[in-house]
Amino acid sequence: MRRRDISTGQVNYTRRTLITYRPHKLKELAKALVVPPEVEEFLRSCYKRDPRYPPIAVFKLLLLFFMSTFHHLTAFYEWACEDTEFLRSVGFNLNYYGMPSYKTIWHFMMVRIGVEKIHELFYVTLKVVKSKVESSLDVCVGRSAIMDATPIEATSRDKEASYNGHYKMRCYLWSRLLCADTGLPLGFEVTTGSVHEGHIGLAIVYRAILNGITIDDLWIDNKYAFSEAIASYWLFGIRTHYRVSASWNFSRGTMWQKIFREYQRMWRGRISRLMRTMMKYFDMLQFIKV
Repeated sequence: MRRRDISTGQVNYTRRTLITYRPHKLKELAKALVVPPEVEEFLRSCYKRDPRYPPIAVFKLLLLFFMSTFHHLTAFYEWACEDTEFLRSVGFNLNYYGMPSYKTIWHFMMVRIGVEKIHELFYVTLKVVKSKVESSLDVCVGRSAIMDATPIEATSRDKEASYNGHYKMRCYLWSRLLCADTGLPLGFEVTTGSVHEGHIGLAIVYRAILNGITIDDLWIDNKYAFSEAIASYWLFGIRTHYRVSASWNFSRGTMWQKIFREYQRMWRGRISRLMRTMMKYFDMLQFIKV
């Protein structure tokens, strides 16, 4: 993995290149991907009769999309339809029913599984994949992590999407927490474009910790590096790495005693309110370790 150190004043910022799986690598990963029995049982329970397409294959297809270099599910679907070898390695029987439509895949994820249950299924599967990757590659998955958000442009008729001033469009934000050493996703969330990614990042990291992911170092950009978030990551035992913005003010005359008092004041007020807000709006109790 290529690394580049950038000295920015008082902070040593290390830029890390994210490892993701390109299309030709997805074929090998599809053959090695194992769906736990608990997940298989749940997927089959989503149908009242025998499904036309194997639900395990559809679920694996979605997981591979999350690990791929594709930013949009539509582009990933178009690529997959043209690669019969990949579809067979995922588990589709092309001799009878072929490849399910894009609408079928969307219906499987959003209706049959549902938005709330997808996180539980994600972490049950991640535990199995994590153990196999760690044993085969001799790495600790999640020790070094990267978090960022990708905009997904919405159509003009989409009433649920909202405008994002940074990207200058109506969109959704796909926030992802990924292992910097293996590229495995450790958590994700999809929100409307107007939601502040920084607060979503705290919820994603907290959810990953509750599900057994140990993070030592976290690489983030400036939208995640506000004071409450940095202090919260420190309380989680996470070292944060970020670039100091040119607009930030730095005082060399500040004594450590003053910094300590400011931290105590912030912890009693703003951070405690932030944690209560996170518990209220993100309903973190549902993310208890499964």
